[in-house]
Amino acid sequence: MATYTTVANIKSYYMGLDVDADYITTADITLFISESSVKIDLTLKKKYVLPFSDADDLTYLKLVCDKMVVCKIDKIMRANKTEEEEKFSRDRGYCKEAKEMLDDLINGKIELTATQKSFKPMKYNATETEDDECI
Repeated sequence: MATYTTVANIKSYYMGLDVDADYITTADITLFISESSVKIDLTLKKKYVLPFSDADDLTYLKLVCDKMVVCKIDKIMRANKTEEEEKFSRDRGYCKEAKEMLDDLINGKIELTATQKSFKPMKYNATETEDDECI
């Protein structure tokens, strides 16, 4: 299994905000990255030959993984409502963006360079998700 992002990449989304508080650790972030990477692989393995190696494919999958992990962290931060959380406001819906990016790959709206498997695609029904729901 590949991991598509790093702890440092995730921390860069927070521009100095301490995500290493008592309720979230670097180990937690590493676990979220692993879980999100597995979700991506399981979602795409029916359509593509894994592992992915093309640089553009990996860049796109990194963005998907980043958004999935940031979504999870944002939910934890909101639930704990620390002083730093009061200053924290996210204008973007990372949960929704990650879901849409995966849906676009499954539905063929966006295609990776990776070799596609031969299969007859079933109609994929994208599910509605609220912006604050994790994938």
